[in-house]
Amino acid sequence: MSVNSEETSRFIRLGGITAIVGGILLLLNGLRFTYFGLLLATIMPSTGIILAIGGMLFGILVILGTILSTRWSMMGPIIIILSAIWGVLIGTGIFLGTILGIIGAFLIMYGNKSKLKRNRLIAISIIGLLILLPLFATLRSQSTGYSYITIGETQRQYLLHLPENYNELGDIPLLLALHGGGGNAKSMKNSYGFDTIADEYGFIVVYPDGLGDMEYQFHTWNSGYIDAYAYKNNASDVSFLYHLIQDLIATYKVNQSKIYMTGHSNGAMMTYRFAAEHSEILTAIAPVSGSVGGRMTEDSDLYVIPQPSDPLSILHVHGVLDEQVLYEGGKGEKGFLADRVDLSVNYSIQFWLNANNCSETPSVQVSNNNRIELWRYSEGDDETEVALLKLIYGNHAWENMSREVEMEEFGGTSLAELIWIQLEQMNS
Repeated sequence: MSVNSEETSRFIRLGGITAIVGGILLLLNGLRFTYFGLLLATIMPSTGIILAIGGMLFGILVILGTILSTRWSMMGPIIIILSAIWGVLIGTGIFLGTILGIIGAFLIMYGNKSKLKRNRLIAISIIGLLILLPLFATLRSQSTGYSYITIGETQRQYLLHLPENYNELGDIPLLLALHGGGGNAKSMKNSYGFDTIADEYGFIVVYPDGLGDMEYQFHTWNSGYIDAYAYKNNASDVSFLYHLIQDLIATYKVNQSKIYMTGHSNGAMMTYRFAAEHSEILTAIAPVSGSVGGRMTEDSDLYVIPQPSDPLSILHVHGVLDEQVLYEGGKGEKGFLADRVDLSVNYSIQFWLNANNCSETPSVQVSNNNRIELWRYSEGDDETEVALLKLIYGNHAWENMSREVEMEEFGGTSLAELIWIQLEQMNS
C-alpha cells in the first residue's frame, strides 16, 4: 500500500470513529430532548409536541448516520451533520457531539478526496460552511436579549420588557413572570402574552430564568419540594429573585407600591415560596396551577412554605381538570415529575386566608357560560384579599386556560390580561 493510500485510510478511519462518537452523543441528547419535550407537552401542548417530535427525528437521523458511518460512507457523516443542525434549530444547542460529527464528516470527505472531482469537493466544503454559519448564528440567538446578575458565585439571567411608551411614563408597576418546570424565560416571554399586555397597560415585565444542566433550556425552580435540577443543586432562587427586584428598582422607574409576581406550575410554586419569604416587597401575586407545598414522593417529608411576615393579596388560578397539579391535591396522573404529591387548592387558599386574616365567607361570581367561578375572600389585614379563579374545564396548559377566560366578564381577552387586571384591582 502506498504512503498516500495509508494516509487516506487513516483519515477515513479517524473520521469514521469521530463521527460514530459524535453520533452516539447526539443520539443521547436527542433522546433527552424528546423526554423533556413530552414533559413540556403537559404544560405547553403545541410546543412540547413539536419538541418531542423534533427530538425523535433528531435521534433517528443520528442512528442512521452512525450506522452508515461504520461503513465509512460519505452519506453517514453528512446525515449526522444535518441531524445536528436540526437539533440546534429546534433548540438543543451545540454540543460536543455536533462538533465531533462535523469534524468526522470533513475527515472522511478529505480521506475520499481522490474519489471526488476537485470541483465537487470544493462545492461540498462551501455548502458545509454555509450550513455551519446559520447553525452558529442560531446558537448565538439563544442568548440574545438576556441580562445578567451575579448571586454569590452564580451568574443568573433574565429577560426584560419595557413598555413601548416607557420614556413617557413616571414610576410604573413591575411584574415578574416565572416559567414552569422544564421551561425557560424565553419560552414564557414568547408564548404567554405578557409583553403585549405590558405595552397596552404600561408596566415592566421581567422573565427570570431558572436553572438546569443546559444553559438555555429545561430549567426549574427550587420551590421547596420539586426533585429536579434547581432543588438538587440547592439553587438560591429566593435570593436571586430578591436581588433582581432590588436591582430593577435601582435601575428602572419602578413603582414600589406595585410590584407583582406570577408564575405557572413550578413557577407558581416558586412564586408562593418567594411571597412567603419576602411578602414585604410584593404587592400581590397570581400563582397559576401551583401549590403552597407537598411531598417530593409519597414517602417524603411534607414541605409547606413558611408563614409570611406581612399580609399579601393572592389570586390563585387553577383548572379543575388539571392532571399534573391536581385541584384536589395528591399525586399527579402525568407530566413533569409525576411522583410528586401536591397539596390541594383548598389547602393553598386556606393557608393565605389564615395568613391574611381574611373573612371565611367568599363572594362568588359565575361566568355567563358557567365555566368559570371567581371566589373572593376579602376583609384581610391591610385591605388584602384572597381570590380563586376556578376554571371548571381548564387543565394544566396555559393555552387551554387562556382560551377558557377569553371574552369573559372577569376582564381581558387572555389569561395574561385577566391576571394583570385582577392584580391591579386588588391594589386599588
